[in-house]
Amino acid sequence: AILRKIQSITPEHPLAVDTHESVTASGVRRWQEWTDRGLFDAEGKLVELQSTGRDVTDALLARAALEDSEERYRLLFDGNPMPMLVYDLETQRFVAVNDACVKQYGYSREELLRMTVSDLAVPGDPYYQVFLDGLGKPRPPVLHVGLRQQVRRDVAGVCAFVREHDHLAWARIGVRLDG
Repeated sequence: AILRKIQSITPEHPLAVDTHESVTASGVRRWQEWTDRGLFDAEGKLVELQSTGRDVTDALLARAALEDSEERYRLLFDGNPMPMLVYDLETQRFVAVNDACVKQYGYSREELLRMTVSDLAVPGDPYYQVFLDGLGKPRPPVLHVGLRQQVRRDVAGVCAFVREHDHLAWARIGVRLDG
């Protein structure tokens, strides 16, 4: 493996980086990242190899923990039976919606991701203006918004019990058919 790495170093590509597992004298497994730089003469012959190594175990463990956490969050979000929407605080545009949200509101995921919070607001909802007035102001980490009406594609409205956590909104939805 080392010989192949050295042979891969050329005047056009003088750097090679490799990460591999090693075992310390005390038997502890660690990960090392080695960067090798080839120095070449005028004819392109390798005349010197400079190598630096560093322990990247903590960084790899942190990355693996983050990926695991993101996967668990994604599974909780996507598999949650409650409709969930995540919106950008600046634009109020939805940046993520789960399958339950798609099913409840009757819009496709792509349609919802092109929408903003105001697109789901029922005209005349007095609490929507309170929501708008509160944007950008300091708020507790979890905010109980209360009962809200929101627009659904196939009915006049749905009643949504909304709670916000920073910019994550979730809702327990009950459909009210008008007419």
